[in-house]
Amino acid sequence: MVAVGGYDLVSQVRWIETCNQLPISAYLLGTPLYAKPGPVGQTQWFSQLLDTANFPCMLYNVPSRSGVEIPLSTLISVKDHDNCWAMKEASGDLSKFLTYRQHCSEVALFSGEDAMMPYLAKAGAKGLVSVCANAWPEATNRYVELSLAGEVGSLFPLWQNAIDLLFQVANPIPVKALMAEQQVIKTSFLRAPLTHLELNDCQQLLAADQQISQWFTQRNWQSAATF
Repeated sequence: MVAVGGYDLVSQVRWIETCNQLPISAYLLGTPLYAKPGPVGQTQWFSQLLDTANFPCMLYNVPSRSGVEIPLSTLISVKDHDNCWAMKEASGDLSKFLTYRQHCSEVALFSGEDAMMPYLAKAGAKGLVSVCANAWPEATNRYVELSLAGEVGSLFPLWQNAIDLLFQVANPIPVKALMAEQQVIKTSFLRAPLTHLELNDCQQLLAADQQISQWFTQRNWQSAATF
């Protein structure tokens, strides 16, 4: 899934045209950055990107990053487009999620907030676009499966605490630091203005990493014993 963002529509159209030639599966279409367009401007933005794409598209509602949310009227305007497959809903607002679901049931809604997955699963989320999965891919998959199945008893407070640690400073600083400790990646260095120096101590992250690993092992053992 290729990210499409920025604030220059012409540049993003060119980016999609380039990526259309590559062996990809989908696009993640973010709201324009900084400009804070209204419903008409966002409808024009997403319509042009959807028209250009040769692959299914997931819209990305993340007002904490872009400064503006996707208006319901915009989603209603584009929801029937052949390429409008899903939305990553990362506003952190359950009522906003429910509003999108009520009026745009044709669009698959995915949680963009790891911590809210158990709650949004009950509200109809199809899955999770995850930060945790970078560090804990198999365990996060199990976390999502249990959330979708409504079996959330074993998830709290372990997952809530672990997720909080992954967002203690700006994402993706903590998860990259943890992945470097796991030796999944070579370094925790990030491109400026982000820096690993924002995170002073990885000990709590490492403790959470061990706890998640133990939880996953235990869940697998329980599943095997039940089978």
